[in-house]
Amino acid sequence: MKNFIGRIIVLICGVANVVLFLVMIGTFIFYSLSDPSAVAAFFTGGLASHYYISIGLVSLVIVLYLYLTVHSLISITKGKVMKKDMFVSIFVFVALLSSFIFNVMTTPEYSLYYAFFYGIEIALILTTSGMFVGSFLNYHKDCK
Repeated sequence: MKNFIGRIIVLICGVANVVLFLVMIGTFIFYSLSDPSAVAAFFTGGLASHYYISIGLVSLVIVLYLYLTVHSLISITKGKVMKKDMFVSIFVFVALLSSFIFNVMTTPEYSLYYAFFYGIEIALILTTSGMFVGSFLNYHKDCK
């Protein structure tokens, strides 16, 4: 382990990503169990096309985000160079930012659920930035 600080940053952000993922899944389960008709209306209402685009962006973000988190934690434990993680974190950051901007600009209603969702997205943007910084520091130190 040549770069301790970069690996610590990635480890902290990776653990935060796991916690945020569990919070997102728990929120979705709670929301769907508390009002199943709202979930059905979510997919059949007048804003269905907006929600399908939003769900597509969020699905892309979640897939990239899970890949980044798992691959980064594996790279830390094996002591590998994190070049691939650095590039994937850039894609995740761009996907998160585009999803956040799309959701903020096009959501016509405001509720506590959306405020919570936006907070989670901001936290994901910050942890992804941390993953990029940690991966960059690791790559920079390991490749010198």
